[in-house]
Amino acid sequence: MEIEEAEAICRELLRTVRSRAEKLKKLNPKREFTAWTSAVKAVLEEIGIKKNKHYESLYSSKEKELHEFLVDFTWWDKKNKVTVLACECEFGNTRDEPGNPGRVGEDFDKLLSVKASFKLMIFDSYESKKNTGQTQKILHNLSSRFRGFGQHIAGEIYILLDTRDLDRERQRLWQCVTKKDGRDRSLVFSELSVK
Repeated sequence: MEIEEAEAICRELLRTVRSRAEKLKKLNPKREFTAWTSAVKAVLEEIGIKKNKHYESLYSSKEKELHEFLVDFTWWDKKNKVTVLACECEFGNTRDEPGNPGRVGEDFDKLLSVKASFKLMIFDSYESKKNTGQTQKILHNLSSRFRGFGQHIAGEIYILLDTRDLDRERQRLWQCVTKKDGRDRSLVFSELSVK
């Protein structure tokens, strides 16, 4: 997968996930965080079906009797026997501090260890006027984990997507493509234009 294709997938997800999550929240208002994760999975499954008939979507779903493999969502290419996309979502929990950088980091660690050409980390920083600096705390945490990981494979695409303020024209995507195998302390997430 090329970076342009990964970016296009993220932009399509940004355009559609909020409305899907809102519909699911109306069906079960007590399950807000589950609604967001379910919406992400549904949208990614639809994108995968359109992209390639060989992509099998793997995720936990009682209704479909599916089970995830290590991460929240995977596109498995049945023909070539490779993982194309690995995705982790962390929207928090009402018991947590909003945008808990530690929880987001724990899920990001799973992405680091999965072999996939495209790795997508979706989170909500819950940054607000009252809660400033959350996005930077999360980005700093993820960057530290990213640079310290010792088993990178050259060419892996990582995209971070913050669902905070989806209706506003704010930066919500950051990307990095690994340049070499192994640990690389020079890795940096760069902001992507949403448009």
